[in-house]
Amino acid sequence: SSVLELIKKENISTQVLKGLDEFNEEKMVRFKSIFGSWLKKPLSEFAGMKGSTMYEAFKSGETVYYHYVLKKR
Repeated sequence: SSVLELIKKENISTQVLKGLDEFNEEKMVRFKSIFGSWLKKPLSEFAGMKGSTMYEAFKSGETVYYHYVLKKR
């Protein structure tokens, strides 16, 4: 069994939300061209597109995204 030492813990939710915003339109176009509209809702949720449950949870702060750096001792 190995023990991990926490080197860094950072809340990167703001950066994740910014990334979701920046690629929202591109994802919509790509999904529509590949799948049409029949998978729109599940793909929107999976990809965290604007208006999705995941997107809104990041936006409200209900869900946070952390970046960890760990080191094996």
